[in-house]
Amino acid sequence: MKIFLRFLQSPSLDVYILDLQDYLTTKCASFADLEPDARLASADYIDRFHIQPAARGTYTQMLPRR
Repeated sequence: MKIFLRFLQSPSLDVYILDLQDYLTTKCASFADLEPDARLASADYIDRFHIQPAARGTYTQMLPRR
């Protein structure tokens, strides 16, 4: 079980993310699971979904290249 910003992530969510990645691949889209990446610290987030403006460059570098 992973912890993200003090939230527990269940193993079933891991399975869902893998299934989502497979589905999106069939639609020529990609899914970026950035949670395990340590380049962004908790302080870089405004909330669980939004990045501080100063961290946007790091966030952009973390996105998968197509």
